[in-house]
Amino acid sequence: MVRFSKQLLLSAMIIALSTVSYAKPKTLDAVVAVANDEVITQAQLAQQVAFVKQSLTKQHTPLPSDKVLRKQVLEHMISFSLQKQLAEKYDMKVTDADVDKALLSIAQGQQMSLEQLRAAAMADGVDFNSFRKQIHDQILIQHVQQSALQDKIKITDQEIDNYLRVLKAQPLQPKIYHIQDILISLSDSPTSEQIQTAKQRAEKLIQSLRQGANFDQLAVAESAGEEALQRGDLGWRRLAELPNIFAEQVKNKQKGDLVGPIRADNGFHILKIADMRGDVQTHYANEAHVRQIYLKANASYPAKVYQQKLQKLRTELLKSADFAKLAEAYSDDPITASKGGDMGWIKEGMVSPAFAKAIENTPTGKISQPFVTPVGWHLIQVLERKKTEDTADYKRDQVKAMIYQRKFSEEIQSWLQQLRNSTYVKITDPTLADEQKD
Repeated sequence: MVRFSKQLLLSAMIIALSTVSYAKPKTLDAVVAVANDEVITQAQLAQQVAFVKQSLTKQHTPLPSDKVLRKQVLEHMISFSLQKQLAEKYDMKVTDADVDKALLSIAQGQQMSLEQLRAAAMADGVDFNSFRKQIHDQILIQHVQQSALQDKIKITDQEIDNYLRVLKAQPLQPKIYHIQDILISLSDSPTSEQIQTAKQRAEKLIQSLRQGANFDQLAVAESAGEEALQRGDLGWRRLAELPNIFAEQVKNKQKGDLVGPIRADNGFHILKIADMRGDVQTHYANEAHVRQIYLKANASYPAKVYQQKLQKLRTELLKSADFAKLAEAYSDDPITASKGGDMGWIKEGMVSPAFAKAIENTPTGKISQPFVTPVGWHLIQVLERKKTEDTADYKRDQVKAMIYQRKFSEEIQSWLQQLRNSTYVKITDPTLADEQKD
C-alpha cells in the first residue's frame, strides 16, 4: 500500500490547522480570543489542540504540557485568521488550476501520480476534497504573504551571478541542509532588558538540548516561529536560501550539530542540522514535441459540445486523417494552426498541470483524449520525446529561487509581528493571556 511520508502527513496536519472556520460562537461556547472581527471559541481551540496532539503523536514527537500547546495552537489560529481577513479585504482568489498545480507538485515529490496521491490520502483516512480545501487555503495565505512582501524583495542578475561564482569555486560538492529552528522572538524595538532576557532564555534552551533534551518537543513548546507546530522544521535548504547570518555558521557543520543562539532582527535562533546531502550537479529536462488542435471555450456552450467535436476529430485522426490539415481547419489558435498545430518542443514547467498530465499520459505517436485546461479544450499528438541537459539554466533558476527564499525568510516573521501589532487582538481566556510571552 502506498502511504504518505511522515513529512507530508505533518504538512497536511498543519494545513488542516489553518482551515479552521472562525464562525460566531454558539451559545455557551466561550470565546478565548478575538482577532479583529472574528472570534475563536473554546470549542474550536479544543478541537485543534486535539488534532495537533494526534498528529504530533503520529510523528513520535514528545508533547509539551497542555497549557503550552494550547497557547501555541491559539497563536497559529490568530495568525491564520488575520491573514485570511487580509485576503478577503483585498479580494484575493485561488483558482482550481492553482490547487491542481500544487497537488501535482506534492504528488511528484512523493513520486506518485495524482491518482496514487488520492488513493494514499484515502488509505490514511484523509478526505481528498477536504485535502484540496486545505491546499487552497495554504496557497491563499502564501498569496497574502507574497503580496505583502513583493515590494521588499528584489533580486538582481548580479546577485545570481555572484552566488554562481561562489558555487563554481567550491572544491567540494555543494550541500543541502535539512534545518530545524527554534525562535525566541523580540519586538521591533526591544529594550536592552528584553534582549538580555531573550538571550538568557535561548542559552538555557541550547544548554538543555546539549544535555539531551528533545529538539522537536522544545520547538513545539518554545518557538515563536511559523514552523513551531512542525517541530521548527524549515525543510531542505541550500545555503543561499538561508539568511546570511545562518549560512555562515551552518556551512561547516555536520549532521546533528546545534548552532546558536544566533541574534537576528526578529530574535534569537537555535538551529539543528537534522540532515544533509549533496546537491544536484547535472540536471536533465524532459521535453516533448507536440502538436495540438485547440478550441477556445465559450461559457455559453456546455463542455460536451467541445468534447464531442474533438472526439469526432480524434476518430478521423485514428482513421488516418491528416493532423496538420485538421489543425489548420479547426484549431482556434492561429499561431499553431498555421503550422499544422505544431507547438514545437515543450519542456517541463512550460504548460499548465492539465496539459503536462496529458503529455505524460499520451504515448509517443498517439492521439490524446480531449482534455480541458484553464484556456480551453485540446487534442494533442506527441511526436517525439527527449531529455536535454539544462544544468546551467536549472542552476540559475534554482539560485534565484534560493535567494528569494532567503530574503522571504528574513522578512516574513517581522511582517507577521507587524500585522499582529497593527490589528485588534484580544485573548479573553485568562489562563492563555497569563501565558503570553514577552
